[in-house]
Amino acid sequence: MRIPSTPARTLSGLDVRVPDDFTGKRNAVLFIFERSHLVAVPTWHAELRAALAEHSAGFYTLIPIERAPTWRRRLTNWALRLEIADDAICEDTAVVWCNRRRWGAAAGLPGLGAPLLAIASMDGQVHAIAPGMPNPTATPRLVSALSKQ
Repeated sequence: MRIPSTPARTLSGLDVRVPDDFTGKRNAVLFIFERSHLVAVPTWHAELRAALAEHSAGFYTLIPIERAPTWRRRLTNWALRLEIADDAICEDTAVVWCNRRRWGAAAGLPGLGAPLLAIASMDGQVHAIAPGMPNPTATPRLVSALSKQ
């Protein structure tokens, strides 16, 4: 599996390319597919960051969303920004405006209905993937196990 190189915009307003702009040798990537998944983001964010610190890994949340006119993209990004509210999380959260199913198929993702936590290298190669929203108390063990694969 490989994350396709795609332009995106972080919720803090920065234009990026994923996975080209990944910063860590190994990166934890959380794929969010539904707005309802955002509610749990703050609960695991701190735990995930702490777990990654010992692995010199980067961190990204990617939200693939269907293509839309520019005005709707701005409105959606603004709404997501308000919903998350935490600046650190918004800096690491990129919205990928694309054909969601085609993008997911190109990445080799197993499904688009539930969040996925993956460990990916800087070139976008996915080395390990775990379905479901990570449990904050299990996150350090999960990241450690995934990072070793």
